[in-house]
Amino acid sequence: MNKIERPQLLPYLGRFTLLFLLTYYVIGLPFLAIQSALPESGRVALDFYETFRPVGFMAVVGQILRGLAFALVFYPFYNILFESARGRLILFGALWGVALFGSVEPQPGSIEGIIYTTISFTEHLYALTAIALQMLLFVWLFSKWETLSRKRTGTVLPGSREILKDSGSLKDQENLEVQANMKNYKSPGSLKTPESSLPVNLPEKLRGYTTRFVVVHLVTYWVIGPLFYQIAGYADALQEMEIFEMWRDLESIPVVLLVFFGQIFRGAILGLLLA
Repeated sequence: MNKIERPQLLPYLGRFTLLFLLTYYVIGLPFLAIQSALPESGRVALDFYETFRPVGFMAVVGQILRGLAFALVFYPFYNILFESARGRLILFGALWGVALFGSVEPQPGSIEGIIYTTISFTEHLYALTAIALQMLLFVWLFSKWETLSRKRTGTVLPGSREILKDSGSLKDQENLEVQANMKNYKSPGSLKTPESSLPVNLPEKLRGYTTRFVVVHLVTYWVIGPLFYQIAGYADALQEMEIFEMWRDLESIPVVLLVFFGQIFRGAILGLLLA
């Protein structure tokens, strides 16, 4: 049973968005300085796609809106993220995973960028490292702030792990739980559970879910993608627009195979992130 109440929405949105914006610039500005010192030939994609942008009105507004969107997505799962011992890892994985696997634009540091463009490995690694550092810093600061906020507002319920840990009673509570479990334990021979009511094996269930997710992802990708390619006139745009100069030849067989297997991998990872 969860013992952490969700905070009020507006203060939570404010904390999440403010830290998201601050960590973007705390990490982004030093990386921009490093990026500007790189040879021009080694930062073509970074300059073009602007993984991080200097302080400016549109850049700030964009990060505020992005932070608000993430905050709203994670709000229903607040209890899971902060009651579970692995909640912080889940939050980091989700944020970093969205950057790597969720982007539909082939930017440096995204699976789409790896599949569709000739962006160098160095630029991909540079972007992935910067984003990972931003998300690590954000999750750590946000976790600390939320813990302090819950203690101040009393949204940590009696008996929660946070209160027990601070009071030194967590170990005692864990011992009591172990004793209670042993008291209620029944030997396997005394249990007569109908075979039909046995729970489905978790790895098997996860494998089935992931397979279905990948199949649906591939079908929708290969149905919508080619239609959009033709309707939007991508064939001409690939030859004329600057943004497509770094793209691979999408009509060659090796690239088609790369896209196909790349989308299988992307679908599997997205499915696991959303499981």
